[in-house]
Amino acid sequence: MRPVRITYDPDGDILYLTFGQPVASTGYQLSDQILLRVDSQTQKATGLTIFNVSFGEWEKIPRL
Repeated sequence: MRPVRITYDPDGDILYLTFGQPVASTGYQLSDQILLRVDSQTQKATGLTIFNVSFGEWEKIPRL
């Protein structure tokens, strides 16, 4: 299993989840708030970008 790095940009209110080492990736917009990043050579997910994290229903997600 690849390690997951989680980073938050408070100025842009953006949450980044990176799977394994960062690599050049193509982004696929899944919704207004979620971008899936995929390695174009291996077709494996390399991360997620979540916009407007503090907006919406995120506070209802249970904390670990």
